[in-house]
Amino acid sequence: MPQLTLRRLILLYLPLLVTLTGCPLILLTGAAAGAAVYSLGALSATRNITLDQAWNAGLQAFNDLDIAIAGKERDGLTGEIVGIGAGNTKIRIHLKKLFEDVTKVTIRVGFFGDELQSRIIWGKMETHFNRPPAHTRPVLP
Repeated sequence: MPQLTLRRLILLYLPLLVTLTGCPLILLTGAAAGAAVYSLGALSATRNITLDQAWNAGLQAFNDLDIAIAGKERDGLTGEIVGIGAGNTKIRIHLKKLFEDVTKVTIRVGFFGDELQSRIIWGKMETHFNRPPAHTRPVLP
């Protein structure tokens, strides 16, 4: 009889174990690939860039998209850039240093979020990740 109970426990908990072991794999591959995930009104991505690179990319993305900067705050671990878009929409880029060369970027457009606009801002930021700030780029003839 005890073996029957052990078999039942194994059959009962085996699917749970398989499900739980798959979660870290999804989280690790998503973070390593730099995939941008939209959830609960905000777009989040983790990239192999420094906080400085993410900060400069956020400022340049706002500049490229003609989003007025309403405020910016930064320390050695986090940063936030707040802009005002069309229709007086508040746009926030929140940056969090996870490791020396790994930064989490979260973008929220408006109170409820706007996935399309968030992805446009993220796309602009990505174009600036490996470039020096605009004022230090050489001018081509």
